Amino acid sequence: YIKACTCDDKESFTCNTNALGPDDFLNICINSTAAEMEINYLDSLKMIQGEKTLEIVQAKELKDLSISSISYVKPKNGVHVATVIPATFFSYDEATSAQVSGVLYLKLQGSRRRLAVEIAGNGQPVAQSAGSSSASVASTHRALQAESTGTGDEESTFAIEVKLQKSELGDDTSNANGAINAVKTGFVGVFAVIGTAAAIMMW
Repeated sequence: YIKACTCDDKESFTCNTNALGPDDFLNICINSTAAEMEINYLDSLKMIQGEKTLEIVQAKELKDLSISSISYVKPKNGVHVATVIPATFFSYDEATSAQVSGVLYLKLQGSRRRLAVEIAGNGQPVAQSAGSSSASVASTHRALQAESTGTGDEESTFAIEVKLQKSELGDDTSNANGAINAVKTGFVGVFAVIGTAAAIMMW
């Protein structure tokens, strides 16, 4: 009943599969595809790559207001999160990826009853028992639906694979080394000229 993806912006909610660079914002859009259900709140959101973790939303609150923003967009019946991606998530050697996962709660329109839903890779909900969890991310979009038992809130998770470009900062290092070598060569040339002039004077 919901769809989540990396997206262009909070106005369009247009999904994309772009590989993000160090200067790009990570934009995540999550919206309900069922008219009778609306997003209640985003409980948590984080970005993981190996042992590195960026906590974006925790206990319904942004972890760092200086690099992240969250907007509940009623016309889209969804929520949009944008954040800066730390440089440590990018590799100088190759393009990589990271996993963005979180917990979202829905509620029925005009009701206090809540449902937790995870996203399907093909855009379709997939039923899963309460308390179960996904073991891996098989596609860019992932889905799960959990029914409320009436005994309390039920949680499920969604996960999105985010592609990351190779960092180009390594090229700057090469250029810097080239500049240093050029300076060294210049000094050698100067010394050679001085040496030649001294030889002429001695002659």
